Amino acid sequence: MKNTLLLTSDFVHRPISNRPKKSKPSHALRASTILLSVICMTLLMSQVIALTYSATVETESGSVTAPASAVSDSTAHGNQAVKFTAQSGGSCPQAKRTITASDVTNNTNSGYTAGTQVYVPDGPDPWGGCFPGPGTTGIPAGTTLSAYSGSCTLSTPNAVIDSKNITCDLAIQANNVTIKNSKIVANTIEILSGSLTLQDSEVDFGSNINGEGLKGFSFTILRANMYGGKRQVWCDTCTLQDSYLHDQLSDPTGVTHESSARVEANAVLRHNTLWCNAPDFPPDAGCSANQTGYPDFGPIHHNTMERNLYMATTGGYCSYGGYNPGKPYNNDPLNATYVHSVENVFQRGTRANDRTTISLSDKRRYTCGGYGVLDSFNDEKAGFRFHGNMWDDGQLFADDTDYPYGSWLSQMETP
Repeated sequence: MKNTLLLTSDFVHRPISNRPKKSKPSHALRASTILLSVICMTLLMSQVIALTYSATVETESGSVTAPASAVSDSTAHGNQAVKFTAQSGGSCPQAKRTITASDVTNNTNSGYTAGTQVYVPDGPDPWGGCFPGPGTTGIPAGTTLSAYSGSCTLSTPNAVIDSKNITCDLAIQANNVTIKNSKIVANTIEILSGSLTLQDSEVDFGSNINGEGLKGFSFTILRANMYGGKRQVWCDTCTLQDSYLHDQLSDPTGVTHESSARVEANAVLRHNTLWCNAPDFPPDAGCSANQTGYPDFGPIHHNTMERNLYMATTGGYCSYGGYNPGKPYNNDPLNATYVHSVENVFQRGTRANDRTTISLSDKRRYTCGGYGVLDSFNDEKAGFRFHGNMWDDGQLFADDTDYPYGSWLSQMETP
């Protein structure tokens, strides 16, 4: 296989320690002037909207409201005009991080030069929006929560739980259940049958190593802030979008393998910030990757990871493709097929990888994970797509021929 990334069984779970006025005209001329003015103003405003173009026209009387403002203009009647601007799309809670000279001195620059800007949670993304983070996910500001007193087994179709404080494990057994604008403290949320939409909510999965996070089939998660647990989402036939997953539990017993999201089949992970940052505890506790996928219980297939921000992890890799020799379903014909990794951003981070022959000042030492950026992808499998992925400074993988494990990262690129 030309570009197959393999992860040996020994390392599957091993952690690393956006005009002046004229005289009064005749009625006919006045009508023509009004019509012409309307046409001109219509054209002007279309340009403002389409091209983010600023223009000024004479102001008469009355109030001026956004997206316009009164400005001084000596060529206008009364020396005052109205300035129109395109409606602002708003700004992100955070700016990009700018690498400083101090970062370079202290080797906290990911190998980048001073002045380089990199993507961060809640900061601008490459597509005109903001990456999810604590300021853009979770319970909307101003929401008042009340205690939830209903059953923790949700068996009523089309049920809606809104603005509640829920403190129990949840079992979903009905179609079209919706939980929104709420806080949930639970070890496990499981879809046993039916379907769930969780949106604009905060979920704390706590510190129970036996908790499973949110798992099951047929669920959608939107704009959620999720933390705690050994993983936040176990995703099978599901959509996870615009959400922030982070801060898994600590396991001093040394046994728990952790991630922010695990995919099985028919999973869509779109525009999330995924961050497995649990601490390592010997012999084997800590993060495997931000996003995992192992053929333990069935083949890994038809999964799409798109426009996510993969934060630098305490684990070995940042993303897994599902091709794991030695796993029970690895040789299933469906396994590792139709795996799409598209336009994701991978943070290099400040934790050096295991390539000790490379200087700590070299960006090749910083590869998102302790062993590398991704693993277990197989480009010879049907439906494979790997396109537009990039480092956190915007460098495309397709242009990176200096990856420390050879040139395969650039060679993985597909149309």
